[in-house]
Amino acid sequence: MRFRRFFSAMAICAVAGVAATANADVIHFDDLVGQSSVPNGYGTVQDWTGWSYYDWAQPPYNPHSPPCRVYTSTGTFRYGRDVVFDGAWFAGHGTSRGFLPIYFTLYRGGQLVHTSGQIDLQSDGVPTWLASGYTGLIDTVTVNGSHGYYIMDDVTYFEAGGLRMSIAGTCPGRVTVSWNGATPSRPMGIALANSTGNFVIPGGVCGGTQLGLSNQGIQLAYTGNTGPNGSGQVSSNVGTAACRKFIQMVVADGSPCTTSNVVQIP
Repeated sequence: MRFRRFFSAMAICAVAGVAATANADVIHFDDLVGQSSVPNGYGTVQDWTGWSYYDWAQPPYNPHSPPCRVYTSTGTFRYGRDVVFDGAWFAGHGTSRGFLPIYFTLYRGGQLVHTSGQIDLQSDGVPTWLASGYTGLIDTVTVNGSHGYYIMDDVTYFEAGGLRMSIAGTCPGRVTVSWNGATPSRPMGIALANSTGNFVIPGGVCGGTQLGLSNQGIQLAYTGNTGPNGSGQVSSNVGTAACRKFIQMVVADGSPCTTSNVVQIP
């Protein structure tokens, strides 16, 4: 996978040939006012027992999207149906203040199916993304850490089915990007950016396309085909310049076309 400079907004239109909107569901909490318990059913999550929200400034517990964020006494929330859980943003204290790193454990039907990597919050108020690292179906998420010393925001998930992308390996070094659930045998492109966001292609065949990436350092990293079964992978040695950046796939399969989840390069 060769990373090359994304010279203009029009370039991704011409190469990927798509017009799509990001298809992730993001629970922002920003329509909640004041402080109270998160109501069960909020954001289509069946059970928020033990989670509360508030909407005022309290560094370093800064929300990723102001003004609201949530905190917990239990760490667990239950969708009540199968979804693909992408991750969430966190801020607060970590091991430098004597508190535990944060990680997810994911469950389906009461069975543990995946344990994520960890993040160690730096008490600086800068929200940090924690990816689940899992593209299978789950119905329950547990956030593990020192409850009361972190906040969570912008919980991101996908309804069951659809295009999913994952990445394995360590950067710098060899990484493998895999995908499944795409429309078979269609052109696709993978974009790379410094951070997540809502970059919108301004014109051309991709006019109005909104990605889950920001415009900071956005590049076209790879173009190819989704494969005869709508799944595949590409591997390459990746340099330090790409580490911790974010990628997203777009598939030219109609109007609108399809975007994947956003994945961070480990």
